[in-house]
Amino acid sequence: MFRLRSSLLPLAAAGALLSGGAVAQTYPAKAIRFIVPFAPGGPNDILARLITPKITEAFGGTAVVVENRGGAAGTIGMDALSKLPGDGYALGMGGSSHLTVAPSFYQKLGYDSLKDFTPIANVAAVPYVLAINPTVPARNVKELIAIASRKPKSLSYASSGAGSMSSLSAEIFKHHSKTDIVHVPYKGTAPALTDVITGQIEMMFADLGIAQAHAKARRLRLLGVSTAKRSAAAPIFRRSANRVCRATK
Repeated sequence: MFRLRSSLLPLAAAGALLSGGAVAQTYPAKAIRFIVPFAPGGPNDILARLITPKITEAFGGTAVVVENRGGAAGTIGMDALSKLPGDGYALGMGGSSHLTVAPSFYQKLGYDSLKDFTPIANVAAVPYVLAINPTVPARNVKELIAIASRKPKSLSYASSGAGSMSSLSAEIFKHHSKTDIVHVPYKGTAPALTDVITGQIEMMFADLGIAQAHAKARRLRLLGVSTAKRSAAAPIFRRSANRVCRATK
């Protein structure tokens, strides 16, 4: 028996960061750069584009320019952010993968998560869901494990990059289910999930908010959530016999 715990699977886009340094009283006197360390269309990008109009409004119409710098589970974008002046004109969407996991995952990083950024606020917390292409003949996690066990490396999972929370979620799943599933990393959730929808990849641990809309349109089948309890935002799981990514082998 196994269960994926929410404490191990936080949302990749968990906070917004401001480069350190003093901010002048005339702030803001120019446009603000907002770096999203993943490809367009993913949860980080969507959150950033929801936040930036509020920043513009709060500062009297100051422009906030979103820049997508995807790659390496968000570390490329965060490295770019760390190199910008700490004058308050550089913001970034931070997350667990590139702030807490990356320092242990990569031998060399171009930034220090503790010293190079100043946390501003938590933005959102969304559970991950185990999503599969509807052509995969599995209606629950137990059946998916059975397929993967019968034919090792016959299934592939997509992620938003090696070391991202979506890839670590899948690796935890593989460890507890004792299965061998091939990892295919992408530069963000959006391109990864697109290939799951089109059937090039069989499965992915994806953010609920992104995956649920595709599930309602029958482009994806959701087998469970990463949280200890069912998600109130996903009534589909309340009708399912499969409980929170849990199965008995």
